[in-house]
Amino acid sequence: MQADTLQDAIDRFVMLSAILESELIQDTSDNCDDLFDSRQQSLSEIQDLLSTGESLSTDQRITLAHADQSINLVLDRVKSNLRTDIGLVQSQRKTRAIYNSDSTPLYELTG
Repeated sequence: MQADTLQDAIDRFVMLSAILESELIQDTSDNCDDLFDSRQQSLSEIQDLLSTGESLSTDQRITLAHADQSINLVLDRVKSNLRTDIGLVQSQRKTRAIYNSDSTPLYELTG
């Protein structure tokens, strides 16, 4: 019976990982916090079951590792995109500050 419960928890973890990955890729991250929390609860349930003496099969280990690796790759891509966006915004701000009429001129015209 616990083996079925463990498999259900693994399936739930994989499903939540896939949904979260989809949300992050599509940039519709309105409910990502809830998905991360649910995914973490599922992982905690798996850890609790393992602490009672259950063990993971090789297929289950591979499935969990793949789900975790996949979401980490997406998170790395999102972080990279955010860094790029932040860099662009900072560059635009610097450019605006240079050309803003309120800023002090970088040179003076003499005649």
